[in-house]
Amino acid sequence: MAQKYGMWGNGTFTNNTSWNALLPHIQGFNFRFSWSNIEPTAGNFDWTYFDGQLQHAFDAGIWVGFMIFAGPAAPIVAPADWLHQAPFNVPRFTNERDTYPDYMATNYKPRWYNMLSAVCDHISNTYTTDQKNAILFWMSAEGSTGDEGPFHGTVLPPYQYYEDPLSDEWETFKRDSWTFQYDNITNSSFSNTRLLINQGNFGDNYQWALDNTPTAWMKAGNFTHSYSDYADLSYGDRLIACRNSPSTDNRWRGEFEDIPDWWDDSPTQNLFAMLCNCLHVGLDIFNISYATASSYGYLSNLWAFEFFTRHAGVRQASETNKGFCAFRDVLDINDTDRFPETAPYGPVVDKNTGSYNSQLSAIISGSDPETMKAYRITYLTIRNEPPPAVSTYRFLSTNRIDAIHNDYPYALYKFLTTVGLNDQKYLQDFSFDTIRGNWFRFVEEIDQYDNSKPAWRIGPTTDYFGRYARRTAVAQGKTTRYFVCDPDLDSNGAGGNNVTISVTYFDSGTALWGVKAYTLKGPEEIMQMQNRGTGQWITKEITFDGFVFGGNMTNGSDIIFTNFSSTQDVTTALLEFTNNSKVIPVS
Repeated sequence: MAQKYGMWGNGTFTNNTSWNALLPHIQGFNFRFSWSNIEPTAGNFDWTYFDGQLQHAFDAGIWVGFMIFAGPAAPIVAPADWLHQAPFNVPRFTNERDTYPDYMATNYKPRWYNMLSAVCDHISNTYTTDQKNAILFWMSAEGSTGDEGPFHGTVLPPYQYYEDPLSDEWETFKRDSWTFQYDNITNSSFSNTRLLINQGNFGDNYQWALDNTPTAWMKAGNFTHSYSDYADLSYGDRLIACRNSPSTDNRWRGEFEDIPDWWDDSPTQNLFAMLCNCLHVGLDIFNISYATASSYGYLSNLWAFEFFTRHAGVRQASETNKGFCAFRDVLDINDTDRFPETAPYGPVVDKNTGSYNSQLSAIISGSDPETMKAYRITYLTIRNEPPPAVSTYRFLSTNRIDAIHNDYPYALYKFLTTVGLNDQKYLQDFSFDTIRGNWFRFVEEIDQYDNSKPAWRIGPTTDYFGRYARRTAVAQGKTTRYFVCDPDLDSNGAGGNNVTISVTYFDSGTALWGVKAYTLKGPEEIMQMQNRGTGQWITKEITFDGFVFGGNMTNGSDIIFTNFSSTQDVTTALLEFTNNSKVIPVS
């Protein structure tokens, strides 16, 4: 079998051409089914399509995940509308998006549970042991697709109570459903399969899931839809906590779809940025459909797919021989360590402070989960004034933003909207409560803000690199950068390690630069390059013997990057590290 984690396909098998084009570049496939397809008439199940789809993955030797859509895919619309007809009589309504059932109707839940049990029994009784073991997860899709809510679009009377924040009926429905499915799978003959749930982008059900379905996997929707978003800091902390906990084996997935307009500014740079963001927090599975991968040309340049897969699914450095540091900077307005609330930056909030503090106190003392409180505080702070002043902050200090911008005049600032994701993400270098600094796993830049400066949108938009980068700052005397490798990447073998280091740099100007590493000979220059001014991103790779871990060089570093030019800066996007002396089995 292939490695479990990394890039996966998403959707259904439609034809051999698309399947064969995607197959060499994925580790597994997440199949999507409809309840009405599996149970076309009440109590009569047709497994032909379900089995046929999964068989493609079994034959290919890749891993399997699946989900069965309810909501609009429930049997409530002709020709499979038996759940809406007598004797079940489940009400339905149609809006501008689709037709939806009333999940709270008396006969809905029993029929939903009956179908789930039938699927569980079918796999248990008809699949081979190898096939069962190949099914990594079964994602619950209890509402509108695998999203958090029951509906998309306008919710019509009398169903608006579903959206009442004081009503917990939908949350209760979801949690009851998850408990039912979790117990069914746990007590089945394919109990190695994990139930996967959508814990919510606000983390509404994160702690509940850990407490009540402790081995369940989870969906992290925002991380596969954007990057550098508001409140990503607390969202990412949830994934990192699972990754770092020795007591849980929770894994995370997300699918890349519903692509925003700003993605087209540079589909390649945006994809690399998103994948680095996902790896930084510990997303294990990135689902992408053939249609999406082919429409953006990703299948003609698979480097980003390969990059994600070789770093995905790793929890601790002891489990791998690889690490990376992707150079990046986002100007987080709420980063009071980097930008203290003293002059010249000033306080984060400087308008309507009485109203702000009152609302802040109510959030903190409220009964929402702590994860949701973090989101509510973020969105309270960057709240817009009501019309007509929609581009003015009600609380957030524009003086503070201006002061930060003065430090980085070449950064692009766009007004932070509180409605959805920022629709100019590619042209936005500011954020609020976002993941800060470089994206990395097991290779970290030491004092990145002190020793280098940020760069944004560098080079051709058709390349994967350049959305974020960092450069030396010769004018400020910043010509040397320092990196430390996690000592658990060490092979623990005598005589040092055979390692490969690659540096991706932007080839502008004629600066001479080099890379030094600590080896059995001491500090050793292992790479030296001179830029040729091609205006392209280039990756230089070197393999050498004798690398020694332990931070034995200046500033406790293992690797040092030096720009020897006195007049020209050197811009880099990525450093990757592989210890060839450490053999890691595929898991």
